[in-house]
Amino acid sequence: MNDNLPSIKKLSLTITPQLLVAYAGATWDFHRYHYDSEFVKEKLNVEKPFVDGQMFGAIIVKHLIQNLGNNATILSMKLRYLSMVSIGESVNFEFNTINSRLAETNTVLKLLINVTVEERKILQPIDVEVMI
Repeated sequence: MNDNLPSIKKLSLTITPQLLVAYAGATWDFHRYHYDSEFVKEKLNVEKPFVDGQMFGAIIVKHLIQNLGNNATILSMKLRYLSMVSIGESVNFEFNTINSRLAETNTVLKLLINVTVEERKILQPIDVEVMI
């Protein structure tokens, strides 16, 4: 692999009510299971509000663009969820470049992203292709 490829920093964030409300506002997804503790306890028998699964895709794309530049283009992303994430949990994203290839004048990176809370895997490793 080319040693001149950009590295992508690890990302860690704690799920807060503010983060879930900001995501809801951006996507117009105001379902109560993202913010209402009493609702999730009563209706779903879950202790705390939890993350909308699509939010992780948005977080990953934002992080990739911040690390690879505003011209970075996500070509594909495959996510498969294994576990819910609730308010108060800290989520860790580890980005690994598997390979790269040339596509005309651009480089396409194939990434594998591991997402965990402590030792618990939240998603299957995420397969991403991004053109830079």
